[in-house]
Amino acid sequence: MSVGNPEGFNSDYAFQLEEVSITLNTSSVFDDVLEIQNVTIVQPEITYETRITTDNIRALIANISGGSSATSSEDSDDSGEGKQIIIREFRMLDPQLNVVAAVITAPVPLPDIELNDIGAEEGSTSVAEALDLILSTLSRSVLGNLPSLDDLVEGVESAIGDRVEDAAEEVTNRLRSILN
Repeated sequence: MSVGNPEGFNSDYAFQLEEVSITLNTSSVFDDVLEIQNVTIVQPEITYETRITTDNIRALIANISGGSSATSSEDSDDSGEGKQIIIREFRMLDPQLNVVAAVITAPVPLPDIELNDIGAEEGSTSVAEALDLILSTLSRSVLGNLPSLDDLVEGVESAIGDRVEDAAEEVTNRLRSILN
């Protein structure tokens, strides 16, 4: 499953999820509040694309937050408040982060993310509010684990150096083949 980037970002996706498992409390399926025992996402690929004033993760959060109030008011006019949820355990294991900023692309390790009892304190929450909490937690993790400017500069210098060496070797090989 892939989640596309919001408009204005160049990467194809914000998330690619290979393995997602969900365990439901089946007795709650027809209730007003759906109880989800466990959501586990293993090795998601997250692309964090940053601009001067924002990034794709915060743009997704804004889209969810902006759309949830409109959806909630529409839902409440038609059918009450809509389906509410409680997520007892949310785990994102071994997330793989790719940072994309201007001319820099760098992989960054992220710690696992674990959240418990999403919506339980309030009695339940909407799907949009649960997603907002999960994405906000992910955003804080991303921002807290971004490499320093020195690390990024070192990575760029290394990449440029490797490309220059590869280009020089290619030119040398072509000249040798012409002279032979």
